[in-house]
Amino acid sequence: MSETANQCVDTAERVDKITREDRKIVQGFGRLAGSASMVHYELLAKPIASVGYICERTGLVPNTVSKAFASLAEAGIAREITGKKRNRLFVYQKVLDVMNEGTMPS
Repeated sequence: MSETANQCVDTAERVDKITREDRKIVQGFGRLAGSASMVHYELLAKPIASVGYICERTGLVPNTVSKAFASLAEAGIAREITGKKRNRLFVYQKVLDVMNEGTMPS
């Protein structure tokens, strides 16, 4: 049981480190920093999300969320995974990878 607890602590610390590093990057987005920070925050709670979902959670308009996602993608924080122009999904891959470590069958 202590091994599981230690793994949980390690995962939380790694996610926290990624989050802090990425938050510093987002703060440098200029006028878009505030909106991008809101999108980034929501991606922490749900690492795979659509523009519509983020709009519902934040109250931001779709165009602003799309611009925030574009900036997050350009910075290597999030990436689009559908390849579509509409109904796109974005993933916070670094966080998802850390959360999934040790959960996949070998």
